[in-house]
Amino acid sequence: MKVLIWFLCIFVNALITTIAKESGVTLGAIPTVILFAGMMWLAQTLCKKWDEHKEDKPKNKKKPVQNSQNTDNKAKNQILFCRKCGEPLIDNSQFCRKCGAEIVKE
Repeated sequence: MKVLIWFLCIFVNALITTIAKESGVTLGAIPTVILFAGMMWLAQTLCKKWDEHKEDKPKNKKKPVQNSQNTDNKAKNQILFCRKCGEPLIDNSQFCRKCGAEIVKE
């Protein structure tokens, strides 16, 4: 995504410069440098925002949910979810059907 941000800012800078030339406006060295520096600052700021957005994004990991309706001893000892990936388990399974982890029964 960061590469796309930088590419788009450089593209917009080139587009503005081309439109200015086509319309007959001659940009000097200082306005061109200021425009380029502004686009680079914008790209850097957008990349920082993207990093902050990715850090704030919660991880969607499945957490094992305990079944509170079954309270007898058999239900307490039964593993309902894989400890590695959180996939629901089939009764008496020895391996997780999603990640292949071995099921250890306590």
